[in-house]
Amino acid sequence: MSKILLVGGDAESQNLLQHNLTQADYDVIVATEDKAAIAHALGDEPDLAVITLSLSGPAGLEICRTLRVDASRPRIPLIVLSDWDDPSDKVMAFYLGADDYVVKPFSLRELIARIEARLRDKKQGVLANSAHICLGDLEIWPDQYYVALKGNPIKLTVMEFNLMKTFVLHPNKVYTRELLLQEVWGDDLYDGSRKIDVYINKLRQKLQKIGNNIETIRGVGYRFTTGPRPHAGREKMQLLK
Repeated sequence: MSKILLVGGDAESQNLLQHNLTQADYDVIVATEDKAAIAHALGDEPDLAVITLSLSGPAGLEICRTLRVDASRPRIPLIVLSDWDDPSDKVMAFYLGADDYVVKPFSLRELIARIEARLRDKKQGVLANSAHICLGDLEIWPDQYYVALKGNPIKLTVMEFNLMKTFVLHPNKVYTRELLLQEVWGDDLYDGSRKIDVYINKLRQKLQKIGNNIETIRGVGYRFTTGPRPHAGREKMQLLK
């Protein structure tokens, strides 16, 4: 049974979320935004934390920062719940260490799906290995929003970086345009799935030769390859399965 740490939010919302997650077969630990209470709760070694941002201040974001800079503790996924739907708020949350950002109101089914996705990443070692990723001449520090090619920093926009991060944390996975939009922008699909093509092309140009690793899967979407490209006929058979 996975342990979920709930932090912040008003008592009524926190109790309701605790009840629903317990019903979904999670072991739920509840803590206030007090640092001592969070430190005590972390002693129970939760598998994931759900942090509710308060309208009264930035305490939730500070909690994200604290959990990420404390290298003495195992890195766990952080999901932020917020009333704020502004892109700048989302960017700040991700910058401070959040792994996911859910805007209220949301369905319990959606939240549980996101929790399960982050727990799968943790189980597969994606989070534990994401502090520094090296792919040949390309180096990425996801938590610091920093990318270097042959030791030279590459200037990426936030959206370009989030695309890069999604690709390198899930190498060889095929993403549809719609799925990439959900990963990078959440529910803000802007003006259609083709918007992603523009960002992909810009990212390819900035990554130079490594940009060729972002492969177009015709009629489907994209993937970031880290090995030899499969034979075209074999690839087609795999997609048809």
